[in-house]
Amino acid sequence: MLPQRKSNRLKYYDYNSCGAYFITICTANCNPILAEIRKGNETERISHTLLPCGIAAVSVIDKLSERFPIHLSAYVMMPDHVHLLFWLTDDQPELRAIHESPLQETVSSETERAMVSKIIGYMKMHVTKIVHRQYPGLPVWQRGYYDHIIRNRDDFRQTALYIRNNPLKWAYDKKIIP
Repeated sequence: MLPQRKSNRLKYYDYNSCGAYFITICTANCNPILAEIRKGNETERISHTLLPCGIAAVSVIDKLSERFPIHLSAYVMMPDHVHLLFWLTDDQPELRAIHESPLQETVSSETERAMVSKIIGYMKMHVTKIVHRQYPGLPVWQRGYYDHIIRNRDDFRQTALYIRNNPLKWAYDKKIIP
């Protein structure tokens, strides 16, 4: 029997609640398949280039608000992960069926998957489908994701700033630039 995975979700928090969420999704085995960060030229400190898997992810992320009640505030495609910052709103556009895993079919309405999980599951599934057209069988995503519930305006501003500066921080951390 496989060990029970520990949930990193905030206990007793309703992930259907309106509010802001900071999400980090890692690639399978932390493979750098989404973007490339290199030393830039004299006008830009770094060069941040999307790879085909990153382009696929952007194409899905940019359309999430057409399908789900969210306002996408910021995101960044890093080599081995993506950060998303979005507001879950109370607007309820017509939501189409989401293909759940067979294990989810027995879930009762009381414990129905939360909207945040549906959004991330949809995004991961559709990016994987696009990627597999060009690279069949390539593992794309690590299981699960990390979330942080934004608590106030300062938390929101700090998170947005973190997302904006993440490629530069990556370049410093990886010693790409001094």
